[in-house]
Amino acid sequence: MIRAVSSLSLGLVVLLTLPGCRDTNRKSGLPRAQVRHLNPDELCKSSHKTQAVVVFGPNRTIHVSAQHSVDPDNQVIGAGDLRKQTEAALKNLEYALASGGAGPQHLVKCTIYLVQGQPSEPCLEVLRNTWDESVKPPALTVVYVPALSRPEFLVAIDATAVVPLD
Repeated sequence: MIRAVSSLSLGLVVLLTLPGCRDTNRKSGLPRAQVRHLNPDELCKSSHKTQAVVVFGPNRTIHVSAQHSVDPDNQVIGAGDLRKQTEAALKNLEYALASGGAGPQHLVKCTIYLVQGQPSEPCLEVLRNTWDESVKPPALTVVYVPALSRPEFLVAIDATAVVPLD
């Protein structure tokens, strides 16, 4: 027990001395995360969601809202075509990641939402073929849903990425 407390204390001391970690929460003494909401010009604007949220701390964490197959004017790309919609949603995911200083290589978690009745294989095939082999696959969950936010949408993809601070 004493060893565990000592390790935790040492870890906090090391953490608190990292560059950019001096801003602390007064109650806990832990570094305070800074949060930035991003809506890049390459993506459509929405009043009900942020396209990406970056959390700065010892690492920069980027949480990306579900991306659909829409252009910046919110027009559907590939209506009725799961493969084209998946390609467009992944391209939008890349735009959101780039706005937070990340790329596909920083992905740690993706969730793919498919409308019930759609086959998962075309979507997973697009995912496998989109990024080169240097990108390690993130943790992945595929969820079937009765519908998405618009009847034209067949797929949506959300993600979390972590960028180590240098």
